[in-house]
Amino acid sequence: MLRAGATSLDDTEPAKSSITIRQLLSHSSGLSYGFFDPGTVIFKALNKRGVHNPMTTLADMVDVLTGLPLIYQPGTSWEYSLAIDVVARLVEVISGQRFDEFIKARILDPLGMVDTGFVVPEKDQGRLVAYYAGADLMEPMKPGLTRTDNAPFPGANLRPIARLNGGGGLVSTLPDMVALIRSLLPGSKTLLKPETMAQMMTNQLPEDQWIRFALMGPQPGKVHGLAGGMIQQPSPLDHPDAAGELYWGGVAGTQWWISPKRNMAGVMMAQRQMAFVHPFSFEFKRLAYEAVKENAEVVA
Repeated sequence: MLRAGATSLDDTEPAKSSITIRQLLSHSSGLSYGFFDPGTVIFKALNKRGVHNPMTTLADMVDVLTGLPLIYQPGTSWEYSLAIDVVARLVEVISGQRFDEFIKARILDPLGMVDTGFVVPEKDQGRLVAYYAGADLMEPMKPGLTRTDNAPFPGANLRPIARLNGGGGLVSTLPDMVALIRSLLPGSKTLLKPETMAQMMTNQLPEDQWIRFALMGPQPGKVHGLAGGMIQQPSPLDHPDAAGELYWGGVAGTQWWISPKRNMAGVMMAQRQMAFVHPFSFEFKRLAYEAVKENAEVVA
């Protein structure tokens, strides 16, 4: 593991424990991503070794990671990371199937998610919506948008590639996303055991540890379950009823949330880089909460 303030990959100390699957699923394993911490030792190492190369397999990626140190002791902090991609590799090893084959058989087909996959069939490629990048990834609110047809690499989602990530890379549609999120609402027909659902919506981080991104810093009141972030204490930007909410927002602009308290869920597919930190995303959620609250009061 890298020591605090390390300036080289050799400046390490022994890890006190092995990584667990629970830590991988909650981004508390000590791994990093190599996107959001430019200039750091691990950022340089991950990118120099091509850890995100789409022409390499999940097995190749894990081989790269085994040769690099963790950035903190497993289970002691939180860092958005390649952990879910490592979980995808675990799925391949345990199931004996490629990751795309596994999720198609166990998730996509059972839920009727007919338009979700790593590759858009040629007959449907005209339906692929444009994606827009902001002026600066590290400053999401900086004015300026650019249509980006070759993100995250030329030909993405138009032809098969070796890398089948667990943390990103699928394309989908709003009906498919609604089917997935609906299956996670309390009382819905689900693919998961009740105890698994409960763990998804239970904080997995150590006490007083919050979600933090290098470009945004710690987010007090935000913790992590086994499937996404959780709002433990709503911020001034959140609706007061958002306490207990399970949520996530991807860098490509898709955002979802589930509120057990209000038995509601939402999906937003903005196609704008880092849309989840844009004011319109908070306003959309606030209005959704207000609409449900008003409807509940009328029914009561």
